[in-house]
Amino acid sequence: MAAGKPVVSSRLPELEPFAPRVEFYSDIKEIEVKIKKLLSEDAKEKVLERRKIANAYTCDRRIESVIPIFNTILKERMPSS
Repeated sequence: MAAGKPVVSSRLPELEPFAPRVEFYSDIKEIEVKIKKLLSEDAKEKVLERRKIANAYTCDRRIESVIPIFNTILKERMPSS
């Protein structure tokens, strides 16, 4: 997705939030059909959209999102002065 390319995957819970931008297949015969469909429908706007979505999930952004959680936990565990 970070390269802007269409994504076809088996159904994974981690990828569910990305539907319908990720096409899921249910059996091996369906993979080729989904790939051909996505490639025939691909457009510059879709490439840009996929890159934008992937950019929201970089390692740096994920770390930024968990730092406040860690800070909260650490404050709760620190003894009161």
